[in-house]
Amino acid sequence: MNTKKEVKERYKILLISVNNLWRYSNVGIDQIAGYLRKKGFCVDILYHHKNLYVDEVIKSIDLSYDFYGFSINSSNYKCCSELSDYIKRYNKKAMIVFGGGYPTRYYREIFDSCHSVDCIILGDGEIPMENLLNHTLFDDYITFYNNLVFPNEYEGKYPYCNDFIDYYPAWDYFESDRFSRNRRKEYCLQTKNNVCTGKCTFCTERKGTIVYKDISHIVTEIDTVYRRFGIKKFFFTDDNILDPNNSEAKVRINKLCDEIQKLGHNLVFKCYIKANSLHDNSEDNALLQKMSSTGFKTIFVGIEAGNAADLKLYNKLTTVEENYTILRLLKKYEIAPQIGFINFNPYSTVNTIKENYYFLVDIEMDNLFMYVYSYLRVYKYTAMYQKIIKDNLALPGESYLDDKSIYRFIDPKIQEIFDFISEYMLPRVRNLDFEFDWLYSFFLECKKINPDAAMYTQEFNKLKREQLKKLKDYFYILFVENDINKAKSLVEDFLLFFEHLQPQFAKLHRGLLELYIN
Repeated sequence: MNTKKEVKERYKILLISVNNLWRYSNVGIDQIAGYLRKKGFCVDILYHHKNLYVDEVIKSIDLSYDFYGFSINSSNYKCCSELSDYIKRYNKKAMIVFGGGYPTRYYREIFDSCHSVDCIILGDGEIPMENLLNHTLFDDYITFYNNLVFPNEYEGKYPYCNDFIDYYPAWDYFESDRFSRNRRKEYCLQTKNNVCTGKCTFCTERKGTIVYKDISHIVTEIDTVYRRFGIKKFFFTDDNILDPNNSEAKVRINKLCDEIQKLGHNLVFKCYIKANSLHDNSEDNALLQKMSSTGFKTIFVGIEAGNAADLKLYNKLTTVEENYTILRLLKKYEIAPQIGFINFNPYSTVNTIKENYYFLVDIEMDNLFMYVYSYLRVYKYTAMYQKIIKDNLALPGESYLDDKSIYRFIDPKIQEIFDFISEYMLPRVRNLDFEFDWLYSFFLECKKINPDAAMYTQEFNKLKREQLKKLKDYFYILFVENDINKAKSLVEDFLLFFEHLQPQFAKLHRGLLELYIN
């Protein structure tokens, strides 16, 4: 009789990550693989981080595995569903499982459209997947049955929230690559379990009780990854690294910075915070100064709006003044703020987009995307989705399962402005390779890694001034004067200005990259 250990070792598991972002691994896949291997399972990982073309991914699929686990999001769902159909066609006995935030929300719709999937894991996948495997191999009782969805078994299901997070992920993505390429990658990790304490009406994130990861564990992981793979940039993917915005959370990040500094490595960090996470007082100023000196050079803030009406609509629980304050503080400590911003929503008025415009100008927003590619994404099952259904603003035929879904605008003038942007601007802006504020963030990171990057300061300042003037003048016509005919007559020259900057941005990026990796 085979032992459990032998059965586990013979049962072949393949976890699959498909996307087009080579600089990042896949935190969810890596965590699950690390956990399952610790439990004695034989787990391989297939990373296809090049594109989403199913024909290319198929070439690298081995059909001899017993179990296939897919990490699903809105972008790769179509590709992964076709891959699962392909696997099932040639390996009918294989178990195919989907997991991730997207199938957690939309498992009903996925089972309706993809019949090759055997099970969908809701929420964190480590323990429910272990339980599913033990049931499959040893007929164990499925303790976490309510977190596993099978075809036509939808009742009483809810996401699993992991409160055991102090274990290391698999590092296959870096172990299989060259040291020179790894130095250009960003390593993603979290300081707590994957929950959000916000109450935004458009939010699809999971709610729950915060469980923090031990600081010594975080710092050891950073140290190990830097020493083994040469990675210099670390991305804390918590929705808010200062959650829940209290003094204890700030003390914790203070301690994290102290422990990182003790390592003696020259590193940079990126994280998310909320607009009301920090205020202009002595305690928060000291914390930001320490974070900056530690290497936090890019912080993403969910600003979302520059007017009170939209902030109330989104239930952001912040004020316009708090939005101004946090951005001013970040710049004070030479931290590049990257913001989430929503210029258009179904309830926008000429006044709200005008106030948003003045806010963007006041904060010297130099990213073209914030003016053009900033409309509210409405997702199914959210509070905002229920509102547009109630108000008859949802467009027929839209699925609201991804970020491309659109709606009717209440104000005809806003509809006209948005239609102009969609037709004349969005396609070309989407094709730009470089965003200026992303490049500027990289510049600040490079200066921390290699002070020689300061040679580009004057060039960045000049580019920023030129872009700000162009953005301010053009969007005044559109968002303040609401003169679409005038905007249409000038749009070609306006877009050409940004397109012609792309070679200069590319050259800047190459120069910074050389300083960053050497």
